[in-house]
Order: sequence, then C-alpha cells, then structure tokens
Amino acid sequence: MSGMSFPAHHPEVQLYLLDWSGTISNDRDPVYLTNMELLERHGEPRVSLEEWLGGVTNWNASRHLADTQGHDISGLYREYAQIFDEMLRISPAAIYPGAADALGYLSSLGCNVEVISSHPQPNLEREIVSYGLTGLIGQAMGSITNKVPVIQDALDRHGVTASEAVYVGDTMSDIQAARGAGVWAVAVACGYQPRELLLGQQPDGLFHDLAHVVGLTS
Repeated sequence: MSGMSFPAHHPEVQLYLLDWSGTISNDRDPVYLTNMELLERHGEPRVSLEEWLGGVTNWNASRHLADTQGHDISGLYREYAQIFDEMLRISPAAIYPGAADALGYLSSLGCNVEVISSHPQPNLEREIVSYGLTGLIGQAMGSITNKVPVIQDALDRHGVTASEAVYVGDTMSDIQAARGAGVWAVAVACGYQPRELLLGQQPDGLFHDLAHVVGLTS
C-alpha cells in the first residue's frame, strides 16, 4: 500500500496491530540502558543516547549481536529480558498520555486490537495490567523476533484482508514489517526514532502518537 494515505480513522480498518515500546509504553530510558548493557557484556562499546536514537546499526543490540557475532537471537532476547528487569528498578516505564484513551476508543468502535512486539513477554503482560489496559487488548504477543509472519497469522485468525489491518509502530523496522506483511504501515513519532528516519521509509501515515492515529487528537 505504499504511497497511500492513512487518515486519522480509516473506516475499513478492523484490526489494529500495535507495537508496544515507543508506541504505547514510554520505556525509552530502561530500554536504552538495557541495550547498552547487553552490548557491553558481549564486548562491544556503548553509544550515546543521541547516536542510538539516530538509528545506528546496533540500535537493537540483540539483533546486532546475532548478526555480527553469530549468537542465537532467542538466547539474546532472554538475556535482554533479565537485564531489562534490572534496569526497570533504576528507571521505570510509563504509559504514554492518551494511549489508554485511544485503546478505549478503538474498543468502543468494535475494532480488534492486538500487540505484536519484541518486548519481553513477561514484562509485556505485567505492564498491560499495571497500565490498566486489561480488556482493551486482545492477544499480546511479546518476544517476537520476526513480526511479519505474526502479523500475517493475525490476519488469518481474524479473517480480515491486508487492507483491513494496520500495524502501528515507532521504528523503521516496524514500517518494514508492516510492508512485508502487506498491511497499512503507520508510524508514530513519539518513540525511539526521529521523524526524519521514519519519513525515509515512506509510511502510509506518520502521526505524533496513538491518540492522533485514531483521531482523538487532530
């Protein structure tokens, strides 16, 4: 659907598939600290926050280490989850303003909402409860290393076409995953990568945050 424009609320969209970190959960600080700790434990130097947000190649330390050092990515994600728990005690995460209202609005419209994220599954489940989002999200799938087949599986489970589904995320890889699955690719600029990088991927829509995506804020 490259080149098409995704309006604030598209009446044909029945399935909203959402990233978690940087889209619903503002956990930039603990995620940054976790990625840097993981790099350091495997003999690679830390980078500054500015470099990391600018999209350097080791932005996702697990994928970077899997690609450059040949480590099993599932094992790296398990290690990441352990470190992340430690970093949350230093710098807690919080839900983005307006995110709960956006999810409630989608629920009132009868839209199906699921989360597909690389965020560790146990943390994802705990945060959904702590943010008061239970009942507003259907399936919540964390620890995902390849989002494309998971997005496609969600289409099959809900019996919707690609044009009836959107994936909303905050990184270039989120846009690429949506493209790979054939669904609407929508980005939010409140998360981990700057607007300029996201625009370079030519998403179908680019909004400030989830509330803007669903049309609660103009």
